[in-house]
Amino acid sequence: MNYKREHVIIDRTFEELMIERCYIIDQYLIVRDRGQCYAELRYGKYTYRNHEGEFTMQKSLLELKRIFIGLINKYHSFEHEGYKYTYHRGAWERFKIK
Repeated sequence: MNYKREHVIIDRTFEELMIERCYIIDQYLIVRDRGQCYAELRYGKYTYRNHEGEFTMQKSLLELKRIFIGLINKYHSFEHEGYKYTYHRGAWERFKIK
């Protein structure tokens, strides 16, 4: 498939507002590593998968911001509301996946 990529600006404000929306309303955010592990926030429910299994737990909004902003900065890639965001050649891009 040929996906149309568009450049977007991802800054700290965007990240925090996105996490707040996923915490308060029915939106989702998924950050994956390069393997089978991931972290997901969907309507306030925090789920993560590591090599030991899948776990769900409650975290405060402040903790979730710290976790997800750290993961986004580490992996330079995330999925949010049907779009895949990637950091490529010094700029953020997104394309529709659904």
